[in-house]
Amino acid sequence: MGQVLSRLNHVTCYLDDIVIASSNQEKHETILEEVSQRLERHNIRVNTSKCSFMEASVEYLGYKVDADGLHSIKEKI
Repeated sequence: MGQVLSRLNHVTCYLDDIVIASSNQEKHETILEEVSQRLERHNIRVNTSKCSFMEASVEYLGYKVDADGLHSIKEKI
C-alpha cells in the first residue's frame, strides 16, 4: 500500500488503512480520486462498509486527528 500511494501529499497509509487529510472539500475530492485511480490500477479493492468519507475528525492509532492537529485520546492513555 505504501508503494502504491507513495508521493501523494495529504495521504497517510499504515498497513491497509488509508487516511486522507485536506484543507477543503474540493482538494479532498481530488486526492480521493487519485487514490481511487491508483488502487484500481493495482487491482486493489476496498470494503466500502469499513470506509468513512469526508469526516471532520477521525480516531486513529490511539489519537484523534482533526483540523486542530493530533490529540491523545484520554481513554487510551
